[in-house]
Amino acid sequence: MATNNTTTMVIPQITPPLSSTIFLYFYSPLLALSIACYFFIFYHIFVTPSIRRTPSNHVFIIMLIVCFLQAILSTSMHLDQFRRGFYWPPSLTYCLLLFMIDYIVYLNGALLMVWASLERLFFIFNANIFNTLRRRIIGHYLPIVFCTVYPLVYYTYFLLFYPCESYYDMSTLDCVAACFLWTNSFMALYELLVNGFAPVCFVPIFSILLLIRVLIKKQQMGRQVTWRKNRKMTIQLLGISTSFLLLNIEYFVLAIGQMVYDTNFGTEYMPWFWGVNVCTLQSIIPFLCLNIIPDVTKKFKILNPW
Repeated sequence: MATNNTTTMVIPQITPPLSSTIFLYFYSPLLALSIACYFFIFYHIFVTPSIRRTPSNHVFIIMLIVCFLQAILSTSMHLDQFRRGFYWPPSLTYCLLLFMIDYIVYLNGALLMVWASLERLFFIFNANIFNTLRRRIIGHYLPIVFCTVYPLVYYTYFLLFYPCESYYDMSTLDCVAACFLWTNSFMALYELLVNGFAPVCFVPIFSILLLIRVLIKKQQMGRQVTWRKNRKMTIQLLGISTSFLLLNIEYFVLAIGQMVYDTNFGTEYMPWFWGVNVCTLQSIIPFLCLNIIPDVTKKFKILNPW
C-alpha cells in the first residue's frame, strides 16, 4: 500500500509588532510617491544633457540609480515582512538576495555620500579643478567607481563565498544570512566601524567643513561669488548628508553599545531604528535631489497650472 510522504510546513502564527504595523502604513504611500519622483527625475536626466554633463551631478545620479533599485526591490520585501511579521518565502536564496541588496546599496550610498561631501569642497569656488581628462579620471571618476565596485565585491564574497553557513530559521521565519558577522569577530568589528560607523562620522565632518568654507569665502569675496549656484550645491548636500546622519547614527550607536558594553543594550529600541535605517533614505532621496533639475519649480508649475 502506497504511503503519502508529503509533509506540510506549519507556519507559526506571528503577530507583527507595533513598529512593523506603523512602518507598513507610513512607508507604503511614501514609497509610491518616491517612485513617482524617481521617474520624474530620470526623465529629466534623460532629456536634459546638461544634467548628465555636470560633474557635480554624477555622484548623485549614481546614488539615485542604486537607491531606486533598493526602493523597488528590498524596500518592497521589507514592507511585505512588516505586513506578515516574518520573511516569506522561507528560502535562504531569498534571504541572501535581500541582504545583498541592503548591504551593497547601503555601503554604496554611504561611500558616495562621503565622496560627495569631500568633492563639494573642491567644486565650490573651484569649478575648473577637473578641467583636464587626467584630473577627471583620477580625481572624479575613479573614486565613484571605487564607491560602486567595493561594496559589490566585498559583500559578494562575504555573503556568498565566505566559509560559513547562513540559514533560514524555520522556527521564527527569520533570515540569518550574514554568517561572517558572528563567526569572525574581526570582520564583525570591521563591518561595524569601517563600513558602518566611519561614513556616518565622515559625512557630517566634511559637510561642516564645506559650510565653514562657504561662509568664509562668501565673506571674503562678497558679490564676486556666484552665490546662487554655490548655495544650491551647498543646500543640496547638507540636506542629504543631514538626513543620512539622522537616519543612521542611532542604529550604529546601539550596535556599538551592544558590541562593547552589553549585548542587550537598547534592544527594545533596535526594531524601530532598524526599520528606519532600511527604509527611509531610499524613500526620501529623490525629493532631496530634485534641485539637480534646472528650474525644477517651473516644471512643477507646468504640471500643476492651478
